[in-house]
Parts: sequence; C-alpha cells; structure tokens
Amino acid sequence: MLGNYEIFKDKAGKFRFRLVASNGEIIAASEEGFESRQICENTIDLVRTCALEAKILDFTARACPACAVMIRADSNYCDQCGTRLDWQPK
Repeated sequence: MLGNYEIFKDKAGKFRFRLVASNGEIIAASEEGFESRQICENTIDLVRTCALEAKILDFTARACPACAVMIRADSNYCDQCGTRLDWQPK
C-alpha cells in the first residue's frame, strides 16, 4: 500500500503533516505544528527512519501472572492480589 505524506498549514499558520494511504485514509498525522517547512520535512524523514525499526508494544489488558485476573493495560499493580506488574512488550 503506497501513500503520500501531505504537508499543510494549520489555522495557526504552522506546518503539519499527515500520511495518507492510496485510498485516501489518513494513517498518521503530526500532533504538533512546526515553525518551518524544513523542520516539518525533517520530522517526516525521522518518522520514516524510526518506523522501520520500531517495535510493537501491546498495552491491551493482560492477565496478572500471579492470579490470572484480567488487568487494565495502564495498571502497575493487580487490583485482585496486589502483585506489581512489570509489563513487558510481546
């Protein structure tokens, strides 16, 4: 699936980008505006580079290793037994 990075100016006059799939769906977009087009383009290059090496981190609910109760992804401790949860990416 090929797509394009689109650079545009937001209402505040800052540069932003979005990655648009060939079917027109927006896949990703910058969260912040950039002061210059060059900084925006540099950020796109950084995203391209990092995306190739990025790992997938799974933060969905998981079972507590001690008592098997399902725990929210953002919990540090099991609500059932109090076990400290050191979530590791799959």
